[in-house]
Amino acid sequence: MREHDFSSGVKAEALKKANYRCERCWASKDLECHHVIPLEVGGQSTLDNCVVLCRHCHKIAPQDSFLFKHLFLRFASSKELISHYQVSTEEEAIHSFCLEMDIDFQGTLDKFWNDPVRM
Repeated sequence: MREHDFSSGVKAEALKKANYRCERCWASKDLECHHVIPLEVGGQSTLDNCVVLCRHCHKIAPQDSFLFKHLFLRFASSKELISHYQVSTEEEAIHSFCLEMDIDFQGTLDKFWNDPVRM
């Protein structure tokens, strides 16, 4: 979590754009800025690469940019993911997600299971 890498101007614009709420769970307290694409893999500290998260969501955000953008921000929990796809397990939900996105199931499943912090 390297919120400090964002300028005060970017932070202010990001908060305004997010209506002063976490862009995942809608909390309005303990807000922080998160790099969608981490600095370590070439991400920049720009408004386009900034998402506002509460401290809790920031702490559990996956490191993988694809999982972050397409699963983490879209579903507030594994329970919501499973419910959305009307299946019984996370693996079945990931399979349905991969079919919807037309992406490799096994590679995505591996990223999901191996991320240091899961949904």
